[in-house]
This record gives sequence, C-alpha cells and structure tokens, in this order.
Amino acid sequence: MGGLRVLYVLGHGGLGGIERHVQALVRGLSPTGIDAHLCVLMQPGEVSEAMKREGVPVHVLGARHGHAPGLLSLFCRLLRDVRPDIVHFHELHFLPALAMRLFPHIPLIYSEHCSIPDAPNLSATRALWAAVGHRIDRILPVSRYTGRMLTEYLGVSAGRMTVVYNGLDVEGLNAKRPSGGRVPRGAGEGARVVGGVGRLAAQKDWKVFLEAAKCLSLMRGDVQFAIVGDGPLRRPLEQTANRLGIADRIHWLGFREDTSDLLRGFDVFLFTSMHEELPTTLLEVFALRTPVAGFVPKGGTSEILELCNSPPGVFLEQRSPRPLANAVNDLLNDPRRADAMTEEGFRVVREHFNMRAIAAQVKGIYDASLNGKGAASL
Repeated sequence: MGGLRVLYVLGHGGLGGIERHVQALVRGLSPTGIDAHLCVLMQPGEVSEAMKREGVPVHVLGARHGHAPGLLSLFCRLLRDVRPDIVHFHELHFLPALAMRLFPHIPLIYSEHCSIPDAPNLSATRALWAAVGHRIDRILPVSRYTGRMLTEYLGVSAGRMTVVYNGLDVEGLNAKRPSGGRVPRGAGEGARVVGGVGRLAAQKDWKVFLEAAKCLSLMRGDVQFAIVGDGPLRRPLEQTANRLGIADRIHWLGFREDTSDLLRGFDVFLFTSMHEELPTTLLEVFALRTPVAGFVPKGGTSEILELCNSPPGVFLEQRSPRPLANAVNDLLNDPRRADAMTEEGFRVVREHFNMRAIAAQVKGIYDASLNGKGAASL
C-alpha cells in the first residue's frame, strides 16, 4: 500500500476500553489511506482478532509481561520488518519505548488513557517517563484533565501535548442491527433492565452499583440488573449480591462482543465509576440514546457534561446508593423526560465525539509529526 504506515502498539488485545478505542480509530482512519498495523506486546484477544478479520496485519510478540527481556529485540525486529512511518503507542512500556531510541527518525506518538494520580506505582511511572518520555514526539491525553495530571505529576510540558478525545462511529453504531433480545436470559418478559458495563475492578465501584440495586429492588418488583464484564472482583461481588439478597436479580454476563446491543437494550445504564479519563462506554450510551443515571467521576467526564445544553442524564455529585436508586426509578417512571435527556446526549456525541472528526485530527498530528522528523530511515 502507498499510504502512511502506522504501527499501533498495545499491551494486550482483549476487550478493554483502550483496545476498543484503537479499533475504532483504525476504522475511522481507513478512508484517509492509512496503512495500519497492530502490535500486541503480550497476549492477543477479542479486539486484536477482530481487527485481524477486518484486514489489519496483527503482530503478536507474545511476551509474558511488559518487562520481558526479549521484548527489546522482538520490537526492534518488528520495526525493521514493518518499516512504519509512525509508531503510535497506547500504553507506555519501557523496553519498546527504549527500542524507539534506536530508530530516532520514526515519529513516536503516545496516547495517554490512564489516570496518573491513580497509577499502581507512581514512583515507577515517574521513573519510566524520566527514562523514555523525552523520546515521545507528541503526547495525546484523552482529556484536558489527563493533560493537567501529566503536567502536575510528571512535569510534561503543555506544549508537547494535544488533547484528542475518544471518538465513536456514531452513524455505524446506530445503523447496526441488534443481534439478540434486549432482556438477559432468565430476566423474564416485561422486566425493566438496569445495566452496567466495565471491568470488575475497584475503579468501577460495583459495590455501590449493587447497593443501589438493592434499594431499587425494594421500590419495584419488575427490575433486573445486568453486569457486563469480568475481572478480579467477580467472586467478592457475587458474595455481596448474595449478602444483599439480590442474587436472583443480578445477571453476570461476562465479557461480551455484543456490548452495543446490550447497551441499546438497557432501560437505564448505571454509571458508577470513581475515575475515568474519558469514558468511552458513556459516550456509547449517549450515542445509542440509552437513559443514564450515575455519578460524576474524577477525570474527563465533566468535560463531556460541559458541552451539554441540558442534562443528558441524571448525574449526582454525592456518591450514595439511595439517591442513585431514586434517580433510576424516576427515569423508569418518566420515559418522556428520559427521552429528552437521551436526545441531548446523542447531540453532544454526534457534534463533539464523532470518530470522523477525531480521525481527521489524528491524521493531522501524524502529518505534522512526520514533517517535523523528515522521512523515516531504518
């Protein structure tokens, strides 16, 4: 192919938010002639396999972890084989970033999706950036908040950053036909389905989700709850549901490739995250016109809400399960109000987070970075 060749780098290829963003970005850039390749440093998964089926060359290095000694030579070999014009990291790993120092003429772009203050080991993160951060030619935080945290915690100059929001293929998402029924198996016909999507980890605060589910269950007998995702807290959360006496109302759906279909079928989406740099799932909920109730987490969610002319859902400042349950109950009882909110959410996503515009912005960053470096030389 004669287009600009970009190598996208991920740690894993599974169904995480970062992986789904890369898949959507590659799709969005396809009309521009980008020749996209995907490198998975460790294990492949649903997203990398889907991208392979869509015709994207996928290179799995198969490292056991991000610090595996062989990763340096494997990544160098991949760079020589693929000969990319640009390398775009979506997770920062030391050895692949170190390898880029051996190829100084290839522009390195890095998208920051993660919460710097909430990094598992902030000292290690600072050491990583001190060692390889200067090699990055352009840093793309996914929200203004993320950019401020990069400056505050890591000393990254604002002049090196361009905020690039996560985007969605709004038209494609709404053109897709649902593949299955709207009610989870076992929920029963006529049930009102309240659902959540995400990794079963502390960041998502599934405990308050279950506590709100308990409160809502006491208010009405027609409600069932769907939890889409998996993770290390699956067993403790199941135990919490048992203790609260709502185990028969909770449907644990695990990781699903038909997440959009499920979101479309929810009567209300419950958004309980404690921090989100820029919540792609919330944007997807808006794009699908699904009513939403939840909290305003730390991170870039407030930047989305600032773009709204009227409330796109019910968002509470105080993290308490009973007010959240009341909000959900009100939405279920007042579909006209819920519909008005969903229309505003849809407008904001269509006008500000449409992948066509995001892809054009990224393509402009690629072109500017390549012009600044000159032609890549391997």
